[in-house]
Amino acid sequence: MRKSIFTIIFICGIFLMPQMMRADNASSIVQQLNGYPMISGGTGWLSGTLTNPTTVTIGGTLTGVTTGLALNIDAGVTVKWGATISSTTLNLVLIYITGLGTFEVTSGAITSQGQAIHCNDGSAIIVSGGTVSSTGSEAITGVATSSVTVNGGTVSATSNDAIRSNGAVTVSGTGTVRFTGTAGAAISAVGNVQVSGGTVSAIQGWAIHSGSTVTVSGGLVFAYGDEIIYHY
Repeated sequence: MRKSIFTIIFICGIFLMPQMMRADNASSIVQQLNGYPMISGGTGWLSGTLTNPTTVTIGGTLTGVTTGLALNIDAGVTVKWGATISSTTLNLVLIYITGLGTFEVTSGAITSQGQAIHCNDGSAIIVSGGTVSSTGSEAITGVATSSVTVNGGTVSATSNDAIRSNGAVTVSGTGTVRFTGTAGAAISAVGNVQVSGGTVSAIQGWAIHSGSTVTVSGGLVFAYGDEIIYHY
């Protein structure tokens, strides 16, 4: 049943994805980011800096966004997010990632009423600091072979799963993944889940909802409402 719901959400989400010019290499991503605030519908600014030929660092604050940011990141390119961005627009995908590159949240905040981050293709999403949160959908959604790693910072959701992924999910270090709603999971994954540190928790619902192998070798995994780990 949950797989069917995931498919329906993904299909519907295609029509709600950010409609923007996409970039590939690091320098073109910088150009896109510096122009994005003008079409975002939000207030404030974002800036992209080319740290080296394959790394982009993002800073700034942009609130009230009504048009999401879509990035197609080339393999070998890393986008390091240190900005604060927020949206209260229903069903908006705030940041939509495609390509085979890496999107890393190092600090700042990504806050949405819809999906905060949606990653497609074989993207790698890393949260090493800051916060990624949603009050009306998943905080992070990964489809295809996308992987999600949380080794710092916090990923949280109050309505749907905090992380919903078809690929592997890893929690380590000081990473926190938290679900505070009434029906869902902190992590819902088709791929393998590994927890070697940090905290994975659910007030109600499951801490980990998995269709594959779950390995807990460290950290803290707990749930108050349903099973701590549920295999389907």
